[in-house]
Amino acid sequence: RVSLLLMALVVLNPKYLLFCAIFLGASFLIYFLRNNHLHNRISEKVYQNQEPDANGCSLIYLDLGTNIGVQIRKLYEPQLYAYGLVLPYFDKYFGVDLEVRKTVCAFGWEPNPNHSRYLKQIEEGYRSLGYRIKIYTETAVGDYDGTASMISDDNSEKMEWGAKIVESSDTNAEKQRHNVTMVDFPKWFRKNIVERSFTGTSVVVMKVDVEGHEEKIFPKMLREGLICHANFIYVEHLNHQQISSINSALSYAGCNTHFEHLDDETYLNLPFPPPNQIKQTLA
Repeated sequence: RVSLLLMALVVLNPKYLLFCAIFLGASFLIYFLRNNHLHNRISEKVYQNQEPDANGCSLIYLDLGTNIGVQIRKLYEPQLYAYGLVLPYFDKYFGVDLEVRKTVCAFGWEPNPNHSRYLKQIEEGYRSLGYRIKIYTETAVGDYDGTASMISDDNSEKMEWGAKIVESSDTNAEKQRHNVTMVDFPKWFRKNIVERSFTGTSVVVMKVDVEGHEEKIFPKMLREGLICHANFIYVEHLNHQQISSINSALSYAGCNTHFEHLDDETYLNLPFPPPNQIKQTLA
């Protein structure tokens, strides 16, 4: 109604155009700030009212950019992936006893909707066998809660490993976009890892392969002092010099977290049947 009155005022006397434009701009700015503040308050309230997903978990594996869940399966079923490059690290941090491995709580994030069905089969298969696993499908990780756009590289032979989150200004119009959920990962990490309740010694291992969005996640985790709650983080999109600098800085700060450059693409395009269909391998 106010907008119509202002438009009428401009029609009657064009000299009021600048005044009306400023008034409307300020009104929209106030509306945006109020609603954005309300969204943040609602988001905080939702986080506060939820129990941490990792409550009761002392051993945790976080798989950021899980694709079809191969790294999670290497954790739980190493006998199927004898040449996996990550296996020695899993042995180091979680031990080699598969009964102990079964107590590791695994969380994965994957934005590509083309992988959702298979990932849900994996999740349900492990849960039916007593494993504690949660895979957030059609969900990307970043530094805010909301939505995002994802495009695929359409390389089905390599399980669309080049799929990525794109900005709204991206001009790659020939690619089909998928709207996905965006999770503020540092916030999730604080609520579900740092603030969880558990007994025993905490061990947290993370794989971060989010096609360059590491630069949105790690700075916030460093600023908020969250990074030291992880024991081992392996990444693909940071070079050795960057990782060496990070490790030196963490060591100087008295933080025992260790970064490693590791790009384990072994068995990438070998989707085994869901674990409950080959449960004899887990016996």
